[in-house]
Amino acid sequence: MQYVNKYNLPQYLVDWLTRDDYDHNSDPLTLSATTLMKPVRAYWLTRRHGDNLTVDVSELIASRLGNAIHDSIEQVETPNVSKEQRLSRKLEMGGISYTISGKYDIMVYDESTKKWTIRDIKTTSVWAWIYGGKDEDYRKQLSIYRWLAVATGVELEPVACIDFIFTDWQSQKAKTEDNYPQQRIKAGYKIELLSLEETERYIRERLENFFTFKELPDTQLPLCTKEELWATEDTFAVMKAGAQRATKVCETREEAEIYIRDKQIKTAFVEFRQGKAKRCKYCSAAPFCDQFKRLTEQRLVEYF
Repeated sequence: MQYVNKYNLPQYLVDWLTRDDYDHNSDPLTLSATTLMKPVRAYWLTRRHGDNLTVDVSELIASRLGNAIHDSIEQVETPNVSKEQRLSRKLEMGGISYTISGKYDIMVYDESTKKWTIRDIKTTSVWAWIYGGKDEDYRKQLSIYRWLAVATGVELEPVACIDFIFTDWQSQKAKTEDNYPQQRIKAGYKIELLSLEETERYIRERLENFFTFKELPDTQLPLCTKEELWATEDTFAVMKAGAQRATKVCETREEAEIYIRDKQIKTAFVEFRQGKAKRCKYCSAAPFCDQFKRLTEQRLVEYF
């Protein structure tokens, strides 16, 4: 990866932003929990072209702020709490030995139950919390951490907790908007984890998906699915002739047509709005991805 300093930030900020303390492993047979969850297309494009990726240092601010919070929490000693431990476990499949790894944020021990609970810290925007819908991703990631930890002999609860820290929280909006989080930190959001059997089955499926397509050229890699793109749902907007904004946005065409009929809006028509991909703007493989290029040309990437 190559860094550029488009906005001429001072060198001390550049050094801070580009500092990378992550314990990378270049072994292609070692995959982390977060790597396993990547789309196959993104995984292989990044592996093949990562050295040619150019990133402006200003784009690293959100990541560094999140890391800074994690680092400062790690410095505090708390009884019955384990922090930031890298776990790994071997998994044989098709005559090949893979290593699955993962680094949990927090594990808390309950002396009454003699079990540990995984907790994960998410530094995020309020918008991502309200509209994100990433519970399934969280479930898979934390289930893999549990699967790894159990192999070390510890007992864990089948429910994990996520502690959200909002980077852009506003007290005034908390007072006036019903679905807005009421505090800057929302702690203890519970996620039911997959069983250990379901987790291992998921890991094996992901490994098979990754390495089945290993030799395919870039343009023949499987396309990211709607779910992998974090695509918003298709909607149907009720528009009035000459108006710039929709009168109402509906989930189905039928709902939109009923609304027009009930409200007796004579100049209204229904405009189909295809869902847009939210993940592409965060994906390091995007510059090398022909699917991203097509979605961009069709104006189906969210930042348009």
